[in-house]
Amino acid sequence: MDTYIFSDLYVEPHLSLEIRAKYYYSETYDFPLVENAIVVFIFSDLYKNYSSSASNEIRQLVQGYHYSNSVLLLSDLHGNGIISDISHYDFSFGFYAQMPLSKVGIEKLIIEIKSFIRQKTRGALKCYFVDLDNTLIPGVWEEDKASIADEYQKPSSGSFLCMKMFLKKQASYGAQVIIVSKNEHSSIIEALEFIDTGWDQWITHVDSGWGAKHNRINQMVARMGIAMEDCLIIDDRPLEIGSIGEYLPQINTQIFKNNFQHFVHDLKSKGLYSFGKASFIKERRGHYERKLGSISKPKHQDLKINFKYNLYENHTPHAERVLELSSKTNQFNLNKKVLNEKELKSYRVFTWDCETQYGCLGVVGYALISRKDVLANFALSCRALGFKLEHAVLNEILSKYKIEAINFKRTDKNSVAQDFLKSITEIPLEEIN
Repeated sequence: MDTYIFSDLYVEPHLSLEIRAKYYYSETYDFPLVENAIVVFIFSDLYKNYSSSASNEIRQLVQGYHYSNSVLLLSDLHGNGIISDISHYDFSFGFYAQMPLSKVGIEKLIIEIKSFIRQKTRGALKCYFVDLDNTLIPGVWEEDKASIADEYQKPSSGSFLCMKMFLKKQASYGAQVIIVSKNEHSSIIEALEFIDTGWDQWITHVDSGWGAKHNRINQMVARMGIAMEDCLIIDDRPLEIGSIGEYLPQINTQIFKNNFQHFVHDLKSKGLYSFGKASFIKERRGHYERKLGSISKPKHQDLKINFKYNLYENHTPHAERVLELSSKTNQFNLNKKVLNEKELKSYRVFTWDCETQYGCLGVVGYALISRKDVLANFALSCRALGFKLEHAVLNEILSKYKIEAINFKRTDKNSVAQDFLKSITEIPLEEIN
């Protein structure tokens, strides 16, 4: 469906970068007749002081397009308030028709128009894929439950509570809410029980595992039979959002950084902040639950991430970060042991940072080599998993030092580390209790 924007202001230069449409400017309302289109009228009374007859003429003009088109009128005559607000214009420019709107005015127009186009072409979003850690809760559940439980009760966590209520409201209008996390399934359920004991009344499905999220989401969308354009992914990690957008370009994505106000603003700017007009239908959600409940896990696929890293040896400024990772990192940790400064001095300590096309990840891992040339531990933050960084780092360490053995402690949570060790065949493993 084509979009036409008719106005007595020269709005094309201000809107065309954000809204693809056919623009027509006329102060005499000489606009082409169209059918089966989205038609947006933008009229300003800032200087014109429309007479009663002119107002009636405009209303009749707009009414004439209603019969065969979807019509949005943004005008002082409509009582909208967007156009008539003087603060929305830049008075340093020339005469009325060419006067650019201010940044705020342009933004408000764009939000109104995008929301209208979205509503008329696709309606409200039908499915929300939501991350858990740092998206629904303030932290990483498997690493720091106690501090999350304490932090969640504070005012600083208000945005996380708002996110939960936003999703519950969307579910009440018939949208499906699906948790997509790399945590263990039981851990996700535990976290959901903590934030809302009635979570199963508004969450359709919980998807867990270390498979690439774009593969998992693609499989679920296909199983449900919902279009990608009708889904939204919410995650706190730019790397995750960026890689999903690259593999699934039609799907909607939105980053969340503990600021619900910014989250809503960004959704509005994309025309995606709307609520469905339908009601929650238990049978429909049950249908999707059954579809997703029988889904098999997709095969693991590494992300196509361009990355570079720096490897450091005995770098004192990183000591505090190593101690932090030793206490928190569970999933990729060959031999979890909470370290202190004194113990750290007995090892050759390697640390590394990482940067991708989606931003800098900071210091994300460490390796400890004992005086007997044993790899006592190798730990990597979950934010840097999925694109072979661990292999690159270990290969560089092995190019510098000969490692005689690798210490390893098997746990219920470090299955990712276990998979990594299967790829190392040239160094003996020493499993410890």
